[in-house]
Amino acid sequence: MFSDIKIKYYQPDNLVEIQEKWSALFKISSASPFHNIYWINSWLSSLPKIPHLIEAREAGNIVGLALFCERQERTVIGTKLKQLWLHRFGQQDYDQVWIEHNDFLLADKNKDIIRKAMLMFLKENKGLWDELYLGMATENTVNKFSEVLEFKRVDICSPDFVVNLINIKDSDDYLKDLSKNTRSQINRSLKLLTQQGSIELKQAITRTEKNLYLKEISKVHIKKWGNTQFGSGFSNPIFTKFHSDTLHADIEGEHCRLYSLNLDNKPLAYVYIIKNTEKWYFYLSAIRNNRDNKVKIGLVIHTLLINEAINNGANCYSFLAGEARYKRSMSNTPVSLQELVCFYRPTAFPLCREKLRAIKRQILSLYSDFIKSSK
Repeated sequence: MFSDIKIKYYQPDNLVEIQEKWSALFKISSASPFHNIYWINSWLSSLPKIPHLIEAREAGNIVGLALFCERQERTVIGTKLKQLWLHRFGQQDYDQVWIEHNDFLLADKNKDIIRKAMLMFLKENKGLWDELYLGMATENTVNKFSEVLEFKRVDICSPDFVVNLINIKDSDDYLKDLSKNTRSQINRSLKLLTQQGSIELKQAITRTEKNLYLKEISKVHIKKWGNTQFGSGFSNPIFTKFHSDTLHADIEGEHCRLYSLNLDNKPLAYVYIIKNTEKWYFYLSAIRNNRDNKVKIGLVIHTLLINEAINNGANCYSFLAGEARYKRSMSNTPVSLQELVCFYRPTAFPLCREKLRAIKRQILSLYSDFIKSSK
C-alpha cells in the first residue's frame, strides 16, 4: 500500500527550501490555520536552529511534510532520550506560542494513507527517536497516530469547544441554539452597552492599527496573567515577535486578525482570531473591566465575532482547547478533546517509567478517595 510513497528525513540547508515546499503543499491540503505559511514562517524564524523535515513523495510530487525539533532529555538514571517534537521546540519559551489542531501537513487526496506511510517510516527507523511528541491535537488525529505508534501517554487533555455555523443565518439564529440563561445574559449585556453608548466591532487593518492593538492587548494580558505559573505570553519576546511577524506578514488579514469591541470609540476588549475560509479559531483575548458587572463583555464580543464569521462564509467558530464556563455555554456542539501526547519506544526504561507513573496515579487516587471519605 505504501510502496509508491517515498519518505525522506533530513535537515534542510535553509528555511527558504522548507517555505517553498510547505507553501505549495498547503494549497492542496485542508490543514488547519495553524499550518498556514504565515504561522509556519514565523515559527521557523523564531527557532535557534533549522528543524528536521520528514518529506513524503508520490510519483515525484510532495504529498506530506512535517517539521520536527530534536532534543536530548536526560533521565533520572542518567541516560539520554532522543525526543522529536512535531511543530514544537520542546521548550516553554518557544512553545508558549501554543499550536493546536496539530498534525502532519498532508495533501487531501489519500491523506490517511500518506500519514500512515510517514508514521511507519518513523516507527521502523528506531535510531531517530525514543519519544515523539504530538499536540495539541484532536482525538481523531491522536487515534490515527496511535494506529501505528502503539505506546503513548497523555500529558495534557483539554476540552475543545466549537460553534457549528452550518445552516445558521445570523447571530439571532445562533442564539436560538443556546440555553435560555446564556441567551438572556448576552441580550441583557448588549442592551446595557447600547444604553451606555454606541458599540462597534472593529478590525485592525493597517500596520499602525495592528501595532496599537498588540500594544494594548499586551498591557491587559500581562496584568491578568503575568503572575500565573507560566505568565503572559506578552512578557516573552519570542511570543510577541512571533505574533507581530505573523500579523504583519498577512497583509490582507486572510489568516489572522485582531478585533476590538469599542464603546463610543473606546476599546472594551480585544480578540485575536486565526482563520481560514471555513473555520475561525479564537486564539486569545484581552478584556477590560466594565463598571457594570451585569455586562458580560466576553459574551458580547464573541457573539459579534460569530456573526462576523457567518457573514464571511465560515461554517465553524472554535474556542480551541481550555476549560471555561463561557466556552461551554456558547458552544452548540458536543464537547471534543485535544491532547498533548508522548509516543515512546517500548524499551525497558520507558516501560518501567510508565508503570511507576501508573502506580503513582493509583496511590494518589486512593489517597484522594480516603481524604474525601474521612471528611
